[in-house]
Amino acid sequence: MRNVVWGMMLVSLIENIEEIKKEIRTNPSNSFDIIKNNVPKYTMYQYVRECNKNNLNNFAFRFGRKRYTYGEFIELIDRYAKGFIGMGIGKGDRVALLLPNLPESTIIIYALNKIGAISDNIDPTSKEDRMKYFLEKEKIKAIVCFDKVYETGVKPIEEYIYNELNIDKVLITKITDSLPLIESALYKMKCKDEDVVKNVSTLYSGINILNVNRFLRESRYQLSYTNPYTENEIATICHSSGTTGIPKTIPSSNENVNFIAFQHQISDVDYSNVKTFLHVLPGFAQFGFSDSMHLGHSLGLEMIEIPIFSQENIIDILLDTKANCLFGSPSFWLRLIGDDRYKDADLSFLYEAVYGGGSLTITQVANINRFLVAHNAKCLLRTGYGMSEFNGTCILEDPFMSTPGSCGFDLPGGSGIIINPDTMKEVSTGESGNLYYSKGSNPICEFDGKVLHEVLNINGREYIDTGDIMRKNARGEYFFEGRASGMISRYDGYKIYPCVLENAITSSPFIEDAMVSEYYDKTKFGAMPLIYVILSKNSKAIDIKSIISSIIDNYILSNKNMSFRDIPTKWKVVDELPYTTALKKDYKKIKEDGINGSEISIVCHETNMGLDYYDVIVPNKNKTLIKK
Repeated sequence: MRNVVWGMMLVSLIENIEEIKKEIRTNPSNSFDIIKNNVPKYTMYQYVRECNKNNLNNFAFRFGRKRYTYGEFIELIDRYAKGFIGMGIGKGDRVALLLPNLPESTIIIYALNKIGAISDNIDPTSKEDRMKYFLEKEKIKAIVCFDKVYETGVKPIEEYIYNELNIDKVLITKITDSLPLIESALYKMKCKDEDVVKNVSTLYSGINILNVNRFLRESRYQLSYTNPYTENEIATICHSSGTTGIPKTIPSSNENVNFIAFQHQISDVDYSNVKTFLHVLPGFAQFGFSDSMHLGHSLGLEMIEIPIFSQENIIDILLDTKANCLFGSPSFWLRLIGDDRYKDADLSFLYEAVYGGGSLTITQVANINRFLVAHNAKCLLRTGYGMSEFNGTCILEDPFMSTPGSCGFDLPGGSGIIINPDTMKEVSTGESGNLYYSKGSNPICEFDGKVLHEVLNINGREYIDTGDIMRKNARGEYFFEGRASGMISRYDGYKIYPCVLENAITSSPFIEDAMVSEYYDKTKFGAMPLIYVILSKNSKAIDIKSIISSIIDNYILSNKNMSFRDIPTKWKVVDELPYTTALKKDYKKIKEDGINGSEISIVCHETNMGLDYYDVIVPNKNKTLIKK
């Protein structure tokens, strides 16, 4: 087996990747070890620079009407690196980034990596207590934040930042920093944009607050350097979405981040027609950082930066920019097919449509694919599976070959096994169990003296428990069945998997989307399933009791893989589902909100032998029962 000597520059990175692809085709059964033994040895900055050394005249960014070439991108990284050195930032220092998707955001990440500093990407919408928690816990030395975030998130805790954490440096960026002169002036007029730096008042004169112009101007004669590659050095910190609690700290090495791009470059996914990438997933989450930003730049794509958007206008932005590729959440694609405004849309520009961070049912995927084909898209909807701890995607689907409901096969350099949690033995093909996963570049398992992951060693390979329930067929395709931690244990011990139940219920033509959580049932002294549903257009003029009865009869009780115990006993009909800032369904919020008496109740008359009948009770009306 050959081992590439990375960084020797005798041949280019791209040429080495082509050689590895040839070796994998020759010896596919050994692909995991081939890739693991040839993980590129570059920093993130070096990797992107090497991937694009022959693309310097191609576009790297688009923001409004402003476009930057890769040559300009690299030059700006070097200028910002000098600025951070001038601020006193050096190797190993952690800098908090409270930023939306702007060209400056990406430039700053690579500039910090160039000098060996660590970008700590924090959700800019974080509330005061959570902001304090991250800044203290993660030992931040300086802050870079969006101007709107400064006033709401940083200024209220200035005293704490300065006196308790000894942070005395804040760099503030604005949307207008990235815009051409005329467009910047128009934006200021339209939005009454004010320079936060000029208008800021602080009792703490020791806090050095800089705008971008001053930051770059004062460092133009600063000597600079490039931090050399060091194995397993921390490059960046992101955070989980926090759908089940406080977001977890997720440190990544250069190898971790580069490996995602490396896997895609080695894979059979054809990106040859993709020139532009709509960058909307947030950078504080790994899927926005590694799977979007770093992957896109490693492929030499033009990233269309979208700093502020809503679920309501994301498809408008896609149609306006005509981006060739969009990695998004399931809600993006459901909006595309569910909003009459897009019934005549032309999608002939779209070559990659990908969703993750949540699940779609088989019926929903089929409807979306029919829409894509009918509207001239050059692709079908692709899904996958990944974890923030693994820097994003682990498993990726080929939508033209996959089994319905599958989330795909291992990306090259990844390997998963399904383990019975009781016996800790691998299950038989087709059986469900806990997914343990291994990659050629496994996650950081210890950070700041804390163990982040326990490792399971099987046949000389290190696996990490994903916390997800999966099964795997004979072809090697994975089927997601739910989070182990999200599993609902009913009062009687029966286990309900929300993903499986959601998939069944949204198979009904009356339901557009659904989320399953749990509530505490005082009469049963334990948990029971609660469901939020969005009704489809097909439900118009149909009585809600009839709709629910139809779903229970045809999609739960008639389903050979489900039990009467899977019936949700509280139903809420809503116009939209709750999402986190990372654009994932917010199951934590549903559980926290609980029930308030406005729900439709299903009273199941059951014994240990089965279900006798159920009642559908709609509140605030005469008690009308449907008995089955």
